[in-house]
Amino acid sequence: MVRKSVSIGGFSGFKVNEEVSYDFLQFADDTILLGEDSWRNLWAIKSVLRGFEMIVGLKVNMSKSKLYGVGLEESFLQAASQFLLCKLGEFPFKFLALVVEEINRIQRKFLRNHTEDKKGMHWLGDGNMIPFWKVRWIRQRPLSEVFPNLYMVIPNGGVCVNSMRSWSDDRWRWQIVAGSKMANMDALNDKIELVEILVDVFPRRDVNDSVVWTLGGIGEYTVKSYYSELLNEDDMVRKDDNILEAVKMVWKSCVPSKVSIFGWRLLKNRLATRKLMVDKGIIQVELESRCVFCCLQIEEVNHFFLNCTMIRKVSEKVHCWVGIASNEGTVCPSHFGNMLANLQGSRALKRAGALWLATCWCIWNQRNDIIFNNGVPDVDEIVHKLKMHTWWWLGIGTKRKAMCNWYE
Repeated sequence: MVRKSVSIGGFSGFKVNEEVSYDFLQFADDTILLGEDSWRNLWAIKSVLRGFEMIVGLKVNMSKSKLYGVGLEESFLQAASQFLLCKLGEFPFKFLALVVEEINRIQRKFLRNHTEDKKGMHWLGDGNMIPFWKVRWIRQRPLSEVFPNLYMVIPNGGVCVNSMRSWSDDRWRWQIVAGSKMANMDALNDKIELVEILVDVFPRRDVNDSVVWTLGGIGEYTVKSYYSELLNEDDMVRKDDNILEAVKMVWKSCVPSKVSIFGWRLLKNRLATRKLMVDKGIIQVELESRCVFCCLQIEEVNHFFLNCTMIRKVSEKVHCWVGIASNEGTVCPSHFGNMLANLQGSRALKRAGALWLATCWCIWNQRNDIIFNNGVPDVDEIVHKLKMHTWWWLGIGTKRKAMCNWYE
Protein backbone atom coordinates (compact mmCIF):
# COMPACT_ATOMS: atom_id res chain seq x y z
CA MET A 1 0.00 0.00 0.00
CA VAL A 2 2.88 2.36 0.75
CA ARG A 3 4.50 1.57 -2.59
CA LYS A 4 1.20 2.18 -4.38
CA SER A 5 0.91 5.54 -2.64
CA VAL A 6 4.46 6.39 -3.73
CA SER A 7 3.79 5.34 -7.32
CA ILE A 8 0.74 7.62 -7.65
CA GLY A 9 2.51 10.53 -5.97
CA GLY A 10 0.60 10.46 -2.70
CA PHE A 11 3.62 9.77 -0.50
CA SER A 12 7.19 11.02 -0.90
CA GLY A 13 9.90 8.91 0.70
CA PHE A 14 13.26 9.97 2.10
CA LYS A 15 15.74 10.61 -0.71
CA VAL A 16 19.36 9.69 -0.12
CA ASN A 17 20.26 10.95 -3.57
CA GLU A 18 18.65 11.18 -6.98
CA GLU A 19 18.75 7.41 -7.45
CA VAL A 20 18.21 6.02 -3.95
CA SER A 21 15.21 6.66 -1.69
CA TYR A 22 13.46 4.87 1.15
CA ASP A 23 9.78 4.99 1.99
CA PHE A 24 9.46 2.22 4.60
CA LEU A 25 11.55 -0.35 6.49
CA GLN A 26 10.34 -3.52 8.19
CA PHE A 27 11.80 -5.86 10.81
CA ALA A 28 9.62 -8.69 12.18
CA ASP A 29 6.32 -6.95 13.09
CA ASP A 30 7.82 -3.44 13.31
CA THR A 31 7.39 -0.94 10.47
CA ILE A 32 9.13 2.41 9.97
CA LEU A 33 7.72 4.90 7.48
CA LEU A 34 10.26 7.38 6.11
CA GLY A 35 9.24 10.51 4.29
CA GLU A 36 9.53 14.24 3.75
CA ASP A 37 8.05 16.76 6.19
CA SER A 38 4.81 17.69 4.46
CA TRP A 39 1.13 17.57 5.25
CA ARG A 40 0.57 15.59 2.09
CA ASN A 41 2.74 12.83 3.55
CA LEU A 42 0.86 12.95 6.84
CA TRP A 43 -2.47 12.54 5.05
CA ALA A 44 -0.98 9.68 3.01
CA ILE A 45 0.23 7.91 6.17
CA LYS A 46 -3.17 8.25 7.81
CA SER A 47 -4.93 6.96 4.68
CA VAL A 48 -2.59 3.96 4.34
CA LEU A 49 -2.97 2.97 7.99
CA ARG A 50 -6.74 3.35 7.89
CA GLY A 51 -6.92 1.33 4.68
CA PHE A 52 -4.79 -1.39 6.27
CA GLU A 53 -7.22 -1.59 9.22
CA MET A 54 -10.22 -1.93 6.93
CA ILE A 55 -8.63 -4.60 4.73
CA VAL A 56 -7.11 -6.95 7.32
CA GLY A 57 -9.48 -6.22 10.22
CA LEU A 58 -6.66 -5.40 12.65
CA LYS A 59 -6.39 -2.22 14.68
CA VAL A 60 -3.28 -0.05 14.43
CA ASN A 61 -2.48 1.11 17.95
CA MET A 62 -1.33 4.65 17.32
CA SER A 63 -0.77 5.26 21.05
CA LYS A 64 2.18 2.86 20.84
CA SER A 65 3.54 4.46 17.67
CA LYS A 66 6.01 7.33 17.69
CA LEU A 67 6.84 10.18 15.34
CA TYR A 68 10.47 11.30 14.92
CA GLY A 69 11.75 14.32 13.12
CA VAL A 70 15.27 15.26 12.05
CA GLY A 71 16.03 18.95 11.70
CA LEU A 72 12.34 19.96 11.86
CA GLU A 73 10.59 22.70 13.78
CA GLU A 74 9.04 21.69 17.09
CA SER A 75 5.70 23.29 16.15
CA PHE A 76 5.37 21.11 13.03
CA LEU A 77 6.24 17.93 14.95
CA GLN A 78 3.71 18.72 17.67
CA ALA A 79 0.99 19.35 15.11
CA ALA A 80 1.90 16.19 13.19
CA SER A 81 1.81 14.01 16.33
CA GLN A 82 -1.63 15.37 17.23
CA PHE A 83 -2.84 14.78 13.68
CA LEU A 84 -1.67 11.16 13.67
CA LEU A 85 -2.71 10.61 17.33
CA CYS A 86 0.74 9.24 18.20
CA LYS A 87 3.49 10.18 20.60
CA LEU A 88 6.44 12.39 19.72
CA GLY A 89 9.73 10.51 20.07
CA GLU A 90 13.22 11.77 20.84
CA PHE A 91 16.71 10.73 19.77
CA PRO A 92 18.41 8.49 20.67
CA PHE A 93 15.54 6.00 20.88
CA LYS A 94 15.35 2.36 21.93
CA PHE A 95 14.65 -0.63 19.71
CA LEU A 96 14.39 -4.18 21.11
CA ALA A 97 15.18 -2.69 24.55
CA LEU A 98 18.51 -1.32 23.27
CA VAL A 99 19.51 2.23 22.46
CA VAL A 100 20.01 2.57 18.69
CA GLU A 101 23.65 3.54 19.21
CA GLU A 102 24.14 0.31 21.19
CA ILE A 103 22.57 -1.72 18.36
CA ASN A 104 25.00 -0.16 15.90
CA ARG A 105 27.92 -1.03 18.17
CA ILE A 106 26.77 -4.66 18.47
CA GLN A 107 26.26 -4.86 14.72
CA ARG A 108 29.75 -3.53 14.03
CA LYS A 109 31.30 -5.99 16.45
CA PHE A 110 29.37 -8.83 14.83
CA LEU A 111 30.23 -7.86 11.25
CA ARG A 112 33.90 -7.20 12.01
CA ASN A 113 34.16 -10.46 13.92
CA HIS A 114 35.92 -8.98 16.96
CA THR A 115 34.27 -11.13 19.64
CA GLU A 116 35.47 -14.64 20.34
CA ASP A 117 32.05 -16.28 20.08
CA LYS A 118 31.41 -15.09 16.51
CA LYS A 119 32.72 -17.32 13.77
CA GLY A 120 32.61 -17.58 10.02
CA MET A 121 33.99 -14.32 8.62
CA HIS A 122 37.16 -13.68 6.63
CA TRP A 123 38.37 -10.42 5.13
CA LEU A 124 39.52 -10.34 1.51
CA GLY A 125 40.59 -7.57 -0.85
CA ASP A 126 43.35 -4.99 -1.22
CA GLY A 127 44.08 -4.93 2.53
CA ASN A 128 43.81 -1.17 3.00
CA MET A 129 41.17 -1.46 5.72
CA ILE A 130 42.20 -4.71 7.42
CA PRO A 131 44.42 -4.74 10.54
CA PHE A 132 47.06 -7.37 9.88
CA TRP A 133 47.37 -8.60 13.46
CA LYS A 134 44.08 -7.82 15.18
CA VAL A 135 41.27 -9.38 13.13
CA ARG A 136 40.62 -12.82 11.71
CA TRP A 137 41.31 -12.56 8.01
CA ILE A 138 43.42 -15.65 7.30
CA ARG A 139 42.80 -17.86 10.33
CA GLN A 140 39.89 -18.41 12.71
CA ARG A 141 41.80 -16.33 15.26
CA PRO A 142 43.71 -13.04 14.90
CA LEU A 143 47.38 -13.48 14.06
CA SER A 144 48.29 -11.74 17.31
CA GLU A 145 46.77 -14.72 19.14
CA VAL A 146 48.15 -17.35 16.79
CA PHE A 147 51.71 -15.95 17.04
CA PRO A 148 51.84 -14.16 20.42
CA ASN A 149 55.64 -14.35 20.75
CA LEU A 150 56.18 -12.62 17.42
CA TYR A 151 53.47 -10.05 18.13
CA MET A 152 55.24 -9.02 21.32
CA VAL A 153 58.39 -7.92 19.47
CA ILE A 154 56.98 -6.16 16.40
CA PRO A 155 57.29 -2.35 16.45
CA ASN A 156 53.73 -1.56 15.32
CA GLY A 157 50.81 -3.90 15.96
CA GLY A 158 48.18 -1.69 14.35
CA VAL A 159 49.36 -1.80 10.73
CA CYS A 160 47.05 -2.87 7.92
CA VAL A 161 47.62 -5.83 5.64
CA ASN A 162 48.59 -3.54 2.77
CA SER A 163 51.43 -2.08 4.88
CA MET A 164 53.09 -5.46 5.36
CA ARG A 165 54.38 -5.68 1.83
CA SER A 166 56.91 -4.83 -0.78
CA TRP A 167 56.20 -4.89 -4.52
CA SER A 168 58.95 -6.25 -6.73
CA ASP A 169 58.46 -6.86 -10.48
CA ASP A 170 54.68 -6.76 -9.96
CA ARG A 171 54.96 -9.48 -7.33
CA TRP A 172 53.88 -9.14 -3.76
CA ARG A 173 56.53 -9.84 -1.13
CA TRP A 174 55.66 -9.91 2.56
CA GLN A 175 57.79 -7.89 5.00
CA ILE A 176 57.60 -9.11 8.59
CA VAL A 177 59.71 -6.56 10.46
CA ALA A 178 60.44 -7.34 14.11
CA GLY A 179 62.26 -5.37 16.78
CA SER A 180 65.61 -5.99 18.44
CA LYS A 181 64.15 -8.81 20.56
CA MET A 182 64.06 -11.19 17.59
CA ALA A 183 66.80 -13.12 19.35
CA ASN A 184 63.93 -14.77 21.20
CA MET A 185 63.79 -18.26 19.67
CA ASP A 186 60.02 -18.54 20.13
CA ALA A 187 59.49 -15.31 18.20
CA LEU A 188 61.81 -16.51 15.44
CA ASN A 189 59.89 -19.78 15.12
CA ASP A 190 56.63 -17.81 14.95
CA LYS A 191 58.04 -15.70 12.11
CA ILE A 192 59.15 -18.74 10.12
CA GLU A 193 55.72 -20.37 10.49
CA LEU A 194 53.91 -17.14 9.58
CA VAL A 195 56.00 -16.69 6.43
CA GLU A 196 55.12 -20.24 5.37
CA ILE A 197 51.43 -19.51 5.83
CA LEU A 198 51.64 -16.31 3.78
CA VAL A 199 53.50 -17.84 0.81
CA ASP A 200 50.37 -18.18 -1.32
CA VAL A 201 48.45 -15.27 0.20
CA PHE A 202 48.49 -11.77 -1.24
CA PRO A 203 46.04 -8.85 -1.56
CA ARG A 204 44.43 -7.97 -4.87
CA ARG A 205 44.93 -4.50 -6.28
CA ASP A 206 41.61 -4.31 -8.13
CA VAL A 207 39.32 -5.48 -5.30
CA ASN A 208 38.27 -3.49 -2.25
CA ASP A 209 38.08 -5.06 1.18
CA SER A 210 34.89 -7.04 1.72
CA VAL A 211 33.39 -9.58 4.07
CA VAL A 212 32.86 -13.23 3.17
CA TRP A 213 30.67 -15.45 5.33
CA THR A 214 32.23 -18.91 5.38
CA LEU A 215 29.41 -20.75 7.15
CA GLY A 216 26.77 -22.25 4.88
CA GLY A 217 29.03 -22.48 1.81
CA ILE A 218 27.46 -19.66 -0.25
CA GLY A 219 29.71 -16.79 0.86
CA GLU A 220 26.83 -14.69 2.25
CA TYR A 221 25.36 -14.41 5.72
CA THR A 222 22.15 -16.34 6.39
CA VAL A 223 20.28 -16.73 9.66
CA LYS A 224 20.05 -20.48 9.05
CA SER A 225 23.83 -20.95 8.79
CA TYR A 226 24.52 -19.05 12.00
CA TYR A 227 21.62 -20.72 13.82
CA SER A 228 23.01 -24.12 12.84
CA GLU A 229 26.40 -23.10 14.19
CA LEU A 230 24.85 -22.01 17.47
CA LEU A 231 23.00 -25.32 17.77
CA ASN A 232 26.27 -27.20 17.34
CA GLU A 233 27.84 -25.17 20.15
CA ASP A 234 24.84 -25.09 22.48
CA ASP A 235 26.13 -25.75 25.99
CA MET A 236 22.71 -26.81 27.23
CA VAL A 237 22.56 -29.59 24.68
CA ARG A 238 25.83 -30.97 26.02
CA LYS A 239 24.72 -30.59 29.63
CA ASP A 240 21.38 -32.41 29.30
CA ASP A 241 20.62 -35.17 26.81
CA ASN A 242 16.88 -34.40 26.94
CA ILE A 243 17.08 -30.73 26.00
CA LEU A 244 17.46 -31.17 22.22
CA GLU A 245 14.57 -33.63 21.92
CA ALA A 246 12.44 -31.50 24.21
CA VAL A 247 13.03 -28.35 22.14
CA LYS A 248 12.19 -30.24 18.92
CA MET A 249 8.94 -31.53 20.39
CA VAL A 250 7.98 -28.05 21.58
CA TRP A 251 7.98 -26.79 17.99
CA LYS A 252 6.16 -29.89 16.71
CA SER A 253 3.38 -29.77 19.30
CA CYS A 254 -0.12 -28.72 18.29
CA VAL A 255 -0.21 -25.48 20.26
CA PRO A 256 -0.36 -21.78 19.38
CA SER A 257 2.94 -20.22 18.36
CA LYS A 258 3.02 -17.99 21.43
CA VAL A 259 2.83 -21.12 23.62
CA SER A 260 5.63 -22.77 21.64
CA ILE A 261 7.79 -19.70 22.23
CA PHE A 262 6.84 -19.80 25.92
CA GLY A 263 7.88 -23.47 26.10
CA TRP A 264 11.15 -22.77 24.30
CA ARG A 265 11.97 -19.98 26.75
CA LEU A 266 11.05 -22.26 29.65
CA LEU A 267 13.37 -25.05 28.49
CA LYS A 268 16.16 -22.55 27.89
CA ASN A 269 15.61 -20.99 31.33
CA ARG A 270 14.75 -17.62 29.82
CA LEU A 271 11.41 -16.92 31.50
CA ALA A 272 11.12 -13.74 33.56
CA THR A 273 10.99 -15.55 36.90
CA ARG A 274 11.66 -13.71 40.13
CA LYS A 275 15.10 -15.30 40.39
CA LEU A 276 15.97 -13.86 36.99
CA MET A 277 14.72 -10.47 38.19
CA VAL A 278 16.95 -10.77 41.25
CA ASP A 279 19.96 -11.65 39.07
CA LYS A 280 19.28 -8.56 36.95
CA GLY A 281 18.93 -6.35 40.02
CA ILE A 282 15.25 -5.55 39.34
CA ILE A 283 14.08 -7.23 42.56
CA GLN A 284 16.23 -6.39 45.58
CA VAL A 285 13.98 -7.46 48.49
CA GLU A 286 14.33 -11.14 49.41
CA LEU A 287 10.66 -11.67 50.27
CA GLU A 288 9.64 -10.46 46.81
CA SER A 289 11.69 -13.26 45.21
CA ARG A 290 9.68 -16.07 46.84
CA CYS A 291 7.44 -18.47 44.94
CA VAL A 292 3.87 -17.08 44.81
CA PHE A 293 2.41 -20.55 45.51
CA CYS A 294 4.40 -21.83 48.50
CA CYS A 295 6.20 -18.63 49.63
CA LEU A 296 9.08 -20.84 50.84
CA GLN A 297 11.60 -21.07 48.01
CA ILE A 298 13.01 -18.59 45.49
CA GLU A 299 10.92 -18.58 42.33
CA GLU A 300 13.18 -20.25 39.75
CA VAL A 301 12.09 -22.39 36.82
CA ASN A 302 12.63 -25.92 38.17
CA HIS A 303 11.12 -25.21 41.57
CA PHE A 304 8.18 -23.26 40.17
CA PHE A 305 7.08 -25.77 37.52
CA LEU A 306 8.14 -29.05 39.15
CA ASN A 307 9.08 -29.03 42.81
CA CYS A 308 6.67 -26.61 44.47
CA THR A 309 4.26 -28.45 46.82
CA MET A 310 1.22 -26.97 45.08
CA ILE A 311 2.52 -27.80 41.60
CA ARG A 312 3.13 -31.40 42.68
CA LYS A 313 -0.60 -31.64 43.41
CA VAL A 314 -1.32 -30.34 39.91
CA SER A 315 1.05 -32.95 38.42
CA GLU A 316 -0.61 -35.77 40.35
CA LYS A 317 -4.05 -34.79 39.03
CA VAL A 318 -2.71 -34.50 35.46
CA HIS A 319 -1.00 -37.90 35.57
CA CYS A 320 -4.14 -39.46 37.01
CA TRP A 321 -6.23 -37.86 34.25
CA VAL A 322 -4.14 -39.24 31.36
CA GLY A 323 -3.30 -42.53 33.11
CA ILE A 324 0.50 -42.43 33.07
CA ALA A 325 3.04 -43.01 35.81
CA SER A 326 4.23 -40.14 38.00
CA ASN A 327 7.11 -38.20 36.46
CA GLU A 328 10.22 -37.88 38.63
CA GLY A 329 12.15 -35.36 36.51
CA THR A 330 13.85 -32.70 38.61
CA VAL A 331 14.57 -30.23 35.79
CA CYS A 332 12.19 -29.16 33.03
CA PRO A 333 13.92 -30.81 30.02
CA SER A 334 14.22 -34.22 31.73
CA HIS A 335 10.66 -33.91 33.07
CA PHE A 336 9.40 -33.29 29.54
CA GLY A 337 11.54 -36.13 28.19
CA ASN A 338 10.23 -38.57 30.80
CA MET A 339 6.64 -37.75 29.88
CA LEU A 340 7.39 -38.40 26.20
CA ALA A 341 9.10 -41.71 27.10
CA ASN A 342 5.84 -42.99 28.63
CA LEU A 343 4.03 -42.77 25.29
CA GLN A 344 4.41 -44.47 21.92
CA GLY A 345 3.73 -43.16 18.43
CA SER A 346 4.09 -39.71 16.88
CA ARG A 347 0.45 -38.80 17.47
CA ALA A 348 0.70 -39.60 21.17
CA LEU A 349 3.96 -37.64 21.42
CA LYS A 350 2.35 -34.53 19.95
CA ARG A 351 -0.54 -34.85 22.41
CA ALA A 352 1.92 -35.28 25.28
CA GLY A 353 3.77 -32.16 24.16
CA ALA A 354 0.53 -30.19 24.03
CA LEU A 355 -0.45 -31.45 27.49
CA TRP A 356 2.90 -30.56 29.05
CA LEU A 357 2.87 -27.09 27.50
CA ALA A 358 -0.77 -26.53 28.51
CA THR A 359 0.11 -27.44 32.11
CA CYS A 360 3.06 -25.04 32.25
CA TRP A 361 1.11 -22.34 30.42
CA CYS A 362 -1.81 -22.45 32.88
CA ILE A 363 0.56 -22.50 35.88
CA TRP A 364 2.34 -19.42 34.53
CA ASN A 365 -0.93 -17.61 33.79
CA GLN A 366 -2.23 -18.21 37.32
CA ARG A 367 1.09 -16.97 38.70
CA ASN A 368 0.69 -13.74 36.72
CA ASP A 369 -2.93 -13.43 37.88
CA ILE A 370 -1.80 -13.70 41.51
CA ILE A 371 0.91 -11.06 41.06
CA PHE A 372 -0.94 -8.52 38.93
CA ASN A 373 -4.63 -9.10 39.76
CA ASN A 374 -4.45 -10.29 43.39
CA GLY A 375 -5.64 -13.76 42.38
CA VAL A 376 -5.71 -16.80 44.67
CA PRO A 377 -3.76 -20.07 44.14
CA ASP A 378 -6.18 -22.79 43.04
CA VAL A 379 -5.09 -26.29 41.97
CA ASP A 380 -8.50 -27.25 40.59
CA GLU A 381 -8.68 -24.11 38.46
CA ILE A 382 -5.28 -24.83 36.90
CA VAL A 383 -6.26 -28.45 36.12
CA HIS A 384 -9.61 -27.39 34.64
CA LYS A 385 -8.02 -24.76 32.39
CA LEU A 386 -5.21 -27.03 31.18
CA LYS A 387 -7.79 -29.66 30.21
CA MET A 388 -9.77 -27.09 28.24
CA HIS A 389 -6.63 -25.77 26.53
CA THR A 390 -5.50 -29.28 25.61
CA TRP A 391 -8.89 -30.22 24.15
CA TRP A 392 -9.08 -26.99 22.19
CA TRP A 393 -5.54 -27.10 20.80
CA LEU A 394 -5.78 -30.74 19.73
CA GLY A 395 -9.36 -30.42 18.41
CA ILE A 396 -10.48 -33.34 20.59
CA GLY A 397 -14.25 -33.90 20.54
CA THR A 398 -14.81 -31.69 17.49
CA LYS A 399 -14.90 -32.24 13.75
CA ARG A 400 -12.39 -29.51 13.04
CA LYS A 401 -8.66 -29.83 12.75
CA ALA A 402 -6.55 -28.21 15.44
CA MET A 403 -6.10 -24.60 14.35
CA CYS A 404 -3.22 -23.02 16.23
CA ASN A 405 -1.69 -19.70 15.30
CA TRP A 406 -0.08 -16.68 16.87
CA TYR A 407 -3.35 -14.90 17.60
CA GLU A 408 -5.11 -17.64 19.62
